[in-house]
Amino acid sequence: MECKFCLKDKKLIDAHIIPRCFFEAMRDKKDNRPFQLLSNTKNEYSQKLWIGLYDKNILCEDCEKVFQKYDDYACKALLSNIDESDYILDPNGNKIGYKLENVDYKKLKLFFLSVLWRASVSKRKEFKKVDIGRSFEDRLKAMVKNFDPGSTNDFLLVLRRFIDDLGKNFLMDPYKLRIDEINFYRFYLGAGYEFHIKVDKRNLKKSDVLYLLALRSESLLYVPFRENLLSSKEFPILKDILNKSKKR
Repeated sequence: MECKFCLKDKKLIDAHIIPRCFFEAMRDKKDNRPFQLLSNTKNEYSQKLWIGLYDKNILCEDCEKVFQKYDDYACKALLSNIDESDYILDPNGNKIGYKLENVDYKKLKLFFLSVLWRASVSKRKEFKKVDIGRSFEDRLKAMVKNFDPGSTNDFLLVLRRFIDDLGKNFLMDPYKLRIDEINFYRFYLGAGYEFHIKVDKRNLKKSDVLYLLALRSESLLYVPFRENLLSSKEFPILKDILNKSKKR
């Protein structure tokens, strides 16, 4: 079959779209139950996942190695322990996020670009809402191949994280949304992480809050905390899904 990255007729392998490490970070070592991936698509129910999200129809082994180095770096950078000095506090001393310093902008940005590309070319039903179009797919492919993360506004990336126990174990399929009329996709990585990535030719102003929070070439990334899942906009969707699952 043809590899969607190198376009050569080669044997394809099981290639992860969301790296396995984020699923493993959610798993209780004493618990051998599968993960539950929730769907916000009408008439689709949660499904059990043992080793994460992968697709056996997009990459050959050689091309998977290209993506693997970005995946490995993201796992190391995002799942490492946070020092107390890295937390961001509000005026009352409450932790509202943290900062990651000395991150490799190229590797980390290319990780998120590669997740977006893999999701867009995948035919798995979990990613059917991710359709960025051929021109954006081709641009992403070229950026990954050429080790080119682009500027901050090129597929601008904002990362957030749930820190409550329920939020850390929450997964939902990605979808498109608009923020101030700009097109974004929202992805849930696992381990509480959620990211927004801009798929739009229009740029954000440098004074925009999203731009200020975005991954930038200064090797510094701010990760704001999200509210508890119980008080989030996603919770009514989660509750509805769980109620429907009980009736099946």
